[in-house]
Amino acid sequence: MSKMNNDQIALNINYAGGEDMYLSKKTIDLIKENSSSLYDNDNDNDAGGRRIKDSFLRQESPMGNTLLHAAAQCGNENLVENIIRIKRELVHAENKKGDTPLHVAARGCRVSILRKLLVECLSSFPYSQYPVDALDLILVRNKLGNTFFHEALLNGCKDVTGMLRSQETPFEDGFKEFVERSALFSTNNEHKSVLYLAIERGYKEFVLDALDKLMINHPALNVLIQDHPELLEKFPHDIPSTKPPLPHQEHVGAKRRTKRMALTDMEIEREKHLARSSQDSTDNLQEVKSPLIMAILKNHKDILAKILSTKREWIHLKGAEGKIPIHFAASKGYVHGVEELLRTCISCNMERDKDGLSPLHLACAGGHTKVVKKLLEHEHCPDPREILDNHDRNMAHIAAEKGKFNVIEYILQDKGELGLVEMINDKDRNGNTPLHLATLHSHPKVVHALTRNKRVDLTSVDQNNRTALDIYLDHSSDNPTLRQATAGVDRTKICRRS
Repeated sequence: MSKMNNDQIALNINYAGGEDMYLSKKTIDLIKENSSSLYDNDNDNDAGGRRIKDSFLRQESPMGNTLLHAAAQCGNENLVENIIRIKRELVHAENKKGDTPLHVAARGCRVSILRKLLVECLSSFPYSQYPVDALDLILVRNKLGNTFFHEALLNGCKDVTGMLRSQETPFEDGFKEFVERSALFSTNNEHKSVLYLAIERGYKEFVLDALDKLMINHPALNVLIQDHPELLEKFPHDIPSTKPPLPHQEHVGAKRRTKRMALTDMEIEREKHLARSSQDSTDNLQEVKSPLIMAILKNHKDILAKILSTKREWIHLKGAEGKIPIHFAASKGYVHGVEELLRTCISCNMERDKDGLSPLHLACAGGHTKVVKKLLEHEHCPDPREILDNHDRNMAHIAAEKGKFNVIEYILQDKGELGLVEMINDKDRNGNTPLHLATLHSHPKVVHALTRNKRVDLTSVDQNNRTALDIYLDHSSDNPTLRQATAGVDRTKICRRS
């Protein structure tokens, strides 16, 4: 069922008809005051309540707001009741931003008005027979792709789900549950679901309550789905809905290290199955706004724990650049997040993003040595020399390129127990060692540490037959600090330049 707009409901606003056709600030003031001027003097013949003057019912603002939009915004509940009693089609009227009175009421956190409008939306619609069409009427999106649930959360109104669950909202329990679950995972034009927004804004109790409710087996909802199998196409199950909404319409495995425990075949297959299940749901879709990723970005420990206990499969849901949650946790140095994810997912430390970067690479890039240690100490971590990105760079390459002295120092301090020092002379696809990259990117502190370590091969050349000192000669005039870093090094023995 397509959405209704002002043309379809025959408002027929004509500004040429006079000043009384224009919803002005004067009218807004009358609404705020609930002035008697809004009503006809003769109300005795109207048994249903006070009769609003037709001239006001026809008014519209330059943005296309109707009298009902204005009444909802101002919180005039009596006026709202009178308008929908006389001209109920205004409930579906959209302004030029695609906002219905539902959006306006939610934005102002007018919960009581929102309930009245919601009930009126389906007052004459057989929602139990056509639940999908009814859902479309309720979760209508504005031009930003926001439902009224989005608008409520964006404006700090956390009572919106409570309003829906309330006994005062006279819908069948199964339908209420269907609407709430669908609303939580409906995404706007920025691919943000209502649940994602709640986590982003720190509405902890709202999120924990929603996640708890998702785990409850709801008999009435099961019956509704049995009666309407088509709901399965729209009903969110294991992962957030990631499909972007339709545009607003005017009318409507690596080698394991010898001393570490190997994954069993069963464990590996289980992890692969979970990863495939999530990937199948996100193929060919735009960037996913994962609630789990947002919980990590915001350091929400309680929400992270709840998601890992109720929606473990979200661990494999990919976000920007093909990164899964552990990539984000490692990148920002979130030690607790990394620990919890590794405890829940035994293979996540092997996952790579679109650039081939593993959590270990990203932790090194950020200089997060505590996370680096956690990843390397994990019993299922493969040989770190075999953890390479798409350019065949290991963790030492990344740390040197980014100038992360603390990570380089950690690698150089290895006495062989962790197998890190062996990678210090490894070459990437272009023949660069970590020393080449540190010199190329002008990181004097890292260059100094590497050139002073006897295990670093200063004579190693890249694919252009250049040593790190050759690269230094090309940059030293612009970087006096780099000259200081290489002071005392016998260049005649290691420089290839004739």
